[in-house]
Amino acid sequence: MMHGADLRSAEAPLLRIQSCIPSLVYDINRFMNTHIDSARLRFTTSNFLGLQGLRQVALGIMLLAAIPALALKSPWNLWLFVVLMVLLGISWWRIGIYYERRFGHVEIRKPLWAWPGGGSLLERSLFGAAVILLSVVAVKIFKVNILSPGWGLGVMFAGWTLEKRRWYYQPFAAVFFLLEIVKFAPDEKRLMIEVWLVPFAFIITGIADHLLLIRSLPGASSNDNA
Repeated sequence: MMHGADLRSAEAPLLRIQSCIPSLVYDINRFMNTHIDSARLRFTTSNFLGLQGLRQVALGIMLLAAIPALALKSPWNLWLFVVLMVLLGISWWRIGIYYERRFGHVEIRKPLWAWPGGGSLLERSLFGAAVILLSVVAVKIFKVNILSPGWGLGVMFAGWTLEKRRWYYQPFAAVFFLLEIVKFAPDEKRLMIEVWLVPFAFIITGIADHLLLIRSLPGASSNDNA
């Protein structure tokens, strides 16, 4: 007949095995259901700062508020703009803390001249040649001012699409180009349309960048509960 001490010592290994079962099942399910895309992970880590889309969302919201604020009379327009810039700085800082707590710190080792939109050297060269060709055609045929803000915004958004995962920048690039080429309205009215379009473009693409980041690093979100 087993005594109480002997019974507890016999049950101890069983209890340890039982406590390990949930963790083991979780690891097996995670191994079977998670497909690691090495190229996607490499892009995400190398562009970690650029994919912190909530900062871009904050910038877009600030621009939305700044447009009517700047239309006010002095000195209210100046003071409101300063307040908005301070709020943007605080938001930028807090969002950075959020990303670092959720995903950790990523040390970026890229040359200062690295293209933020991704792509190989050949792709970047072809993109530069395409921009030059498109600009020449726009000037010669459509009399476009390629030094206008709208044309520059089109080039900027198009440059971010060299990495195919960021395709959602393409529609905004096309819209900015078409606004300058079609010229359906006078320059002043068209400029105001572009000014109001920029904040929404930043907000939408910022949300898309944020979703790309959190979907590329799905396991990192569990660190908050550890």
